[in-house]
Order: sequence, then C-alpha cells, then structure tokens
Amino acid sequence: MASTFKTFLETVRPQVNERIGNLLDAEPFDPDLAPLLLRGKRLRAGVLMLAHRATAEATGYTVPGRDAALDLAAAIELVHGASLIVDDMVDGDTVRRGVPTRNAGAGTAVAMLDAIGTLSLAHTLAATCDAKGATMYYSRTLAEVQRRMVAGALAEAVGRDRMKPWEYYQSVIHNKTARLFGLAAGWGMYAGYPPDTELFGSQEFVPRWRTWWTYGVNVGRGMQIADDHADIRHLIGGEGSPRPGSEMLLVRAWMDREAYANLLITLKAGKPHRGLLTTWYEWGGIAGGIQKAIHASVKGARNVLTGIPLPTHETMLLLQDAPEAIAKIMLEEEDTCKPTISTTT
Repeated sequence: MASTFKTFLETVRPQVNERIGNLLDAEPFDPDLAPLLLRGKRLRAGVLMLAHRATAEATGYTVPGRDAALDLAAAIELVHGASLIVDDMVDGDTVRRGVPTRNAGAGTAVAMLDAIGTLSLAHTLAATCDAKGATMYYSRTLAEVQRRMVAGALAEAVGRDRMKPWEYYQSVIHNKTARLFGLAAGWGMYAGYPPDTELFGSQEFVPRWRTWWTYGVNVGRGMQIADDHADIRHLIGGEGSPRPGSEMLLVRAWMDREAYANLLITLKAGKPHRGLLTTWYEWGGIAGGIQKAIHASVKGARNVLTGIPLPTHETMLLLQDAPEAIAKIMLEEEDTCKPTISTTT
C-alpha cells in the first residue's frame, strides 16, 4: 500500500499511460505524437484516482468504478497534453522539458491538428462514461472547464491592467490550471458512486462536489505557483529564456510598477537580468511571498478534508500529503535549490 502520495502516483502513472497508449494505437495519429503524450508526471490523474479511492471506500463501489476512473484519468491527462501543445504554439517555444515541442518538430499546422485530435479523444472518453450512467455530467463539466482554460490563456496573453497584479495572476492560474485539478477531484468522487445512486440530483450532491472541487482547485493552485517559482529560479540561475508566461505574472505581482517596467526593458533588450531579478527575489519579498502563497494553497486543500466522508486512515493521510507533495515535485524537478515548504497547518 502507498504510504505517500508520491508512491501512490508511481502506481497510477503506468496504468494511465497504458490507457492512453491503447487509445493512441487505435487511432490514425502520427506515431511521433505518442511519446509526447505519454510523458508527464500524471499529477491530475493522481488526484482523480485518490478522490475515487476515498469515495469508493465509503460506497463500496470499487472495481467497476475504478475502471471508469482510469478512463477519466486518461481523459484529464489528454486535455492537459493538448493544452501544452497549444501553449507551446502560442508562446513559440521550441523545447519543453528538454524535448522538442510538437510545433518545433512537426510544424504549427500539424501541432494544431494534433491538439484538436487529442481533445477529441478526451471527449470521447467522457461521453463513454456518461453513456454508462445515462448522464451528460462528464461531457458537460469538461466543456465548461475547457472554456475557462481558454479564458485564462487569453487573459494571460492580452493582460488586464484594470486588475491588481496579484488578483490578475490568481485569476489566470485559477482558470488555466486549478480548474482542471478541481475537475479531476470532482470526477474521481463522481466515479466512486454507482451510476444508479440516488445521490445525483439530491441536496447532498452539490456540497460533496463542491468539497472535492475546492480540494482539487487548491492543489492545482499550489502546483502552479510552485512551478512558476521554479521557473523564476531558473531565470535567476541564467537558465531558460524569459517569456510572457505565468511566471512573469508572478514576478509582476511582487515587484512595484517601476521595477517591473525596468525588468521588461532589460529583458527585451537582451541584457543581463539576473542582478535586478535576484535583488527583488532575495530582498524585495518575492521568495517569502511565494512561499506563503504555496502554503496557503496547501492549507486550503487540507482544511476542506473535514467535509469528506471519512475514508480509511491511510487514504486520509494520502489526501493530506498530496497538496504539499505535488508542490514539492514541481520545485524539486525544476529547481536545484529545493526551497522548503512549511508543513504547519
């Protein structure tokens, strides 16, 4: 049995990858696409499968529900994979995690079609799970979250000066990242009940869904802040290239207007930026502010666990561990400094 979320994730990852691989083998996709879609940490799938496990322990709907949950976990990861292809096209990135992006390797036209095809697979899985329960729940909620993801990407691209920098950053990552984690947790809960359960449509369903949604959203928010934190440390270390992504929105949230404007001028001119950014990171409050933001998200996820029907002790420990474990995974993979996250709640 898994004793930590990271160990739990190691059991989930190959199962989800197998589902995705089987789907891709049955479709006329370019074989070069599969290796890209089969990469990844499967954090969203891990949250979904953990939510399903916790719910199924309470309902007893384990084996058939788990099969559906794995399909849904594959769907969630396919949505995420498609969003990365689109992000790379929008940003003009040529490398992701040391591997050429799809648009760099196959061209923008092929990458765009691959993203559309990948999303269609995700919707097919959602619709198939809907058919088993005679509902439109999975298809409807997936479409709603995808619309919000697009809204977040647009907000990141065009900016919203009328919003305060921190509110703007929070809005972007809530839509682009956190909502998909919320959907993963909600789907996991839903798949933990038999299709004919009387819970759906009852007054009990909405608060249970909201609890799991809130848990997932907080996990996703902490994950994205940690990921952006790691990217900032890369910039300070002279690695990577600055681009108008969410990590720069996070920097903007902690720098005053004049300093941020000077930083942008420096970046656009191709001049060394490490000194200015390092000064604000170490002495201007960026590092401490980011740590507090990550901790707030971890705490927010843990606080809602009291509203979840009590699973086994081990599963509750995994639920408590997941928010911080996911943030640490991002920091440790992306950042050699490995900042410590407080575990105090």
